Amino acid sequence: IPCVPWQSQTSGQYQRRVHGDFELPKEINDPDVSKPDDWVDDPMMVDPNDKKPDDWVEEEMIVDPDAEKPEDWDDEDDGDWEAPMIPNPDFQGPWSPQEIDNPAYKGPWEHPKIPNPDFKEVNNPAHRLPINYIGFDLWQVKAGTLFGDIILADKEEDLQAFLWDSDKFEAEKEAKKAFDKANEPPEEDEDEDADFEELSESEEASEAEGEEAAEKKEKVPTAWPLV
Repeated sequence: IPCVPWQSQTSGQYQRRVHGDFELPKEINDPDVSKPDDWVDDPMMVDPNDKKPDDWVEEEMIVDPDAEKPEDWDDEDDGDWEAPMIPNPDFQGPWSPQEIDNPAYKGPWEHPKIPNPDFKEVNNPAHRLPINYIGFDLWQVKAGTLFGDIILADKEEDLQAFLWDSDKFEAEKEAKKAFDKANEPPEEDEDEDADFEELSESEEASEAEGEEAAEKKEKVPTAWPLV
């Protein structure tokens, strides 16, 4: 419905329009009353005087009157010949009697109502008990979402003091910097790095000396020829 300024789109009691789904009805169907067996609630009836015409054609298919048995048809080899079926040009469809107004029609039957013994009127349905908890169902597409204040208020003026401004933004930014600095990993000692590099160089030199000694050992003959 398009919204037209200064024109009411709908109206009614709050209890009936909004709170009605949560409130028991004032009246219920009388459980001791049921629709009479002879109650007629069908406004139309079949015409008892309407009869199907004698020439009404309901056969949808007929034997083709122009079909002829082929000259080369062999009953012993091909079996008994049967003429093909074709759509009936006189087919009128299934017949059904016409309907007329039902003279015994009484109208829709309405179930009698009685007061609902379980009904309790809610005079102030908008009133709620104090709210102690607030739940969030969040779907974050980027980590690091921050929440400042969560406020529940009855008037917009009450929110002015909590609105986000430049001062609060700067304070939040500085707090974030302090938090990140406090949680930074400890820096590695430069002396330890130098000792590690020196140890690595010493190990590489030892490996080179070992390879050189192995090569010299391979060049020394293990057996001398007899003179």
